[in-house]
Amino acid sequence: MTISPVKGSTAADLGLQEGDLITHINGYPMLDWQDITTAIGLLKPGETITVDYQRNGKTMKGSKPLKSLAETKNCANCDCGEKESVVIATSPGSTWSGWPNSSKSDSAMPRMDMKNARVSTDNISSDEVSQLRSKGVNLGNSSSLSVDGLRISPNASTGQFSLEFNLANSGNTIVKIYNLNGRQLYEYDLGSFSGKFSDNVDLGQNGPGSYFLEISQGGKVFSKKVTLAKG
Repeated sequence: MTISPVKGSTAADLGLQEGDLITHINGYPMLDWQDITTAIGLLKPGETITVDYQRNGKTMKGSKPLKSLAETKNCANCDCGEKESVVIATSPGSTWSGWPNSSKSDSAMPRMDMKNARVSTDNISSDEVSQLRSKGVNLGNSSSLSVDGLRISPNASTGQFSLEFNLANSGNTIVKIYNLNGRQLYEYDLGSFSGKFSDNVDLGQNGPGSYFLEISQGGKVFSKKVTLAKG
């Protein structure tokens, strides 16, 4: 996963740029998106967040007060709440064992070779829905949101997967990807969005297996199982 800082967000204020790799937040190593969400969730708006990151092989660091989502969106009179939504990267090389009083059930997987990777999409089965719900992820096996041109393909030049789709209608849009253990591996808050979406997603670090894509817009949801396999 690579960084995509939202304009006006804390990430942008820190000087983070697209392609930067987050390695630590406030001294904690970052393994995946759930770790990043946890690290940010421990802070309140106004408290200082310190981010260590890499850019073109160079280690860098920045510190800034954490903005609220309302400040980021510049909508002081709205009901955005007191937390910021930040789209940032994960560190695939971390050996961190977990947060205090928590556990990680995911074992390290070898990175997939994009040259031999195969991708398929399918509906989510009832058993998978139940397993995800037992992990706190409420995904259905039917979709109410119309999504066109869904394409997930290995990109050998970037070592990641290209995710593309089109949305005909406009609305607040969020893209998420989970694994079967309910860990959130990717999130992109697009704000009010319509049209063609395209981004690189670093699923290769998690190895072959089943992943679950959720696209939500204006109360409607589109969900699919994404299976990665070796060619």
